[in-house]
Order: sequence, then C-alpha cells, then structure tokens
Amino acid sequence: MNEYVATVEKVAELKDTLETKMDDLEKTQTEYEEQKTELNTTITEKSSEIKDLDVQIDEAVKKAAEEEAKRQEEARKSGRSCCGSRGG
Repeated sequence: MNEYVATVEKVAELKDTLETKMDDLEKTQTEYEEQKTELNTTITEKSSEIKDLDVQIDEAVKKAAEEEAKRQEEARKSGRSCCGSRGG
C-alpha cells in the first residue's frame, strides 16, 4: 500500500512539474511570437525606408547628371562664343 501511495504522489509531482514546464513553454512561445511580429514590423519599416532612400538616390543621380550636362553645354557654348569672336 505504501508503494501505491508513493507512486500516486510521484505521478502527482510529475504532473505538476509537467504543467509548470508546459506553462513556461507557452509563455516562451508567446514571447517568440511577439518578437516575430515585432521583427516583421521592423523589416517592413526598414524596407520602406530603403525604397525611399533608393528613390532619393535615383533623384540625386538624375539631378547630378542634368547639372553635369548643363555645365558641359554652357562650357561648350562659352567655348564657341570665345573662339568664334576671336576667329572673326
């Protein structure tokens, strides 16, 4: 009879331990899911920022190319007017 009581007590103890571990695992899973959601939000935000920066870079490159073309055109025109009046 004592062996039966000891077995029942051991089973009850193991059940409590199992339930505690299950609770811990569920809390850990919830934390991981929250972290996953947070990371996905961060990834989405950063992706949006990267797209905005890409647009800004493209605009800056386009503007720089236009300014360079304008500078070269002005240099070409000033070179013609200079040489044209001297050669005249």
